[in-house]
Amino acid sequence: MAQPEISILTKFVSRYRVKLLLGRIARTASIALLVLFGLLALLQAGFALFPWTALPLVFDIAFCGSVLFVIGSAVFIAVIRSPDLPGVAQMIEAGSKIKNPLLSIALELSVDPRSAQNLFTQEVYKSAMVGLARCPGAPELPKPVVRSAIIAVLVGAWCFLNPVFSPRLLDFWNLPFAAFARDQVSVEPGTMAIPINTRVTLRLKARDTRYPSCRLSIATPDGGGLSALLLRRD
Repeated sequence: MAQPEISILTKFVSRYRVKLLLGRIARTASIALLVLFGLLALLQAGFALFPWTALPLVFDIAFCGSVLFVIGSAVFIAVIRSPDLPGVAQMIEAGSKIKNPLLSIALELSVDPRSAQNLFTQEVYKSAMVGLARCPGAPELPKPVVRSAIIAVLVGAWCFLNPVFSPRLLDFWNLPFAAFARDQVSVEPGTMAIPINTRVTLRLKARDTRYPSCRLSIATPDGGGLSALLLRRD
């Protein structure tokens, strides 16, 4: 007779625990996203002014680190730091309007199968069922979490949709992998002999235009007169 009652109580607390863990994971993820998008905003502003090819690598590392941090935190919260059902019941009682700990007591009594035949246990189960209607079905999400999530979404939308800054950092997220590709350029007019003190115009044409910038180093045949120029995409 008491078995259906404790089953209902256990399912109620179990659902509350799932929502509690999801809220904690959401709080961690919102903070991580806020930091990530804030860093992306700074990198985007710097990339528009100085399109260094190292900045996409910094973003890739920050993005992968944030993903690993969120995954690791989720595993830690859901597996290692997951509270037991009596502990969750105490949290429910602390946030509800009931003034007795019958819900947590009922779950503690349910651990011993022999107590189900006890008259006291059955009364605890019934009283806990009565107070269940006044218990919250889900934990309240803290306001700082909501604010940080909203700010993270707004900053992320600004980074993804802002048309002011160019080039966009997100368009070159895969730029670090270009180090494994073969660069194809052509130099015009190529090898030629010219008189001394004669001016000549050299043209360097890249067959691949996916790079936001490049650094051109020029030196004389003997290695002297080395100079470097930062060339933009345009």
